[in-house]
Amino acid sequence: MTFHTHAFVVLCLSVASSAWAADGQRIVCDAPAYNFGSLSNNATATHSFAVRNAGTNDLMIQKVRAGCGCVAVTQQKSLIKPGEQTAVDVSLNLRSLSGRQVRSIYVHSNAPQQGI
Repeated sequence: MTFHTHAFVVLCLSVASSAWAADGQRIVCDAPAYNFGSLSNNATATHSFAVRNAGTNDLMIQKVRAGCGCVAVTQQKSLIKPGEQTAVDVSLNLRSLSGRQVRSIYVHSNAPQQGI
């Protein structure tokens, strides 16, 4: 039997706990949430989040991780030069899930603490 699931993924940007520096790294995701809408519970949903360096120094993505085992997450590159961007690819396996699903993806970087 197939059920429908409504899936929503949020990208959480985690930054180093140091003082803000105007000339430092600045991690930005202009669209940090994605709504997959209503899907079958035997589907696998995918999305790529664009993450960019809006600072003036190199940004290092140290780790990306998912909040649960039903989500696979990968980054395309770790070192992002000023003005460049990369993708964080997310695959959400909805097998045997039903109802509303909200998942978080965590991106750890060397960016100074900033409001997101």
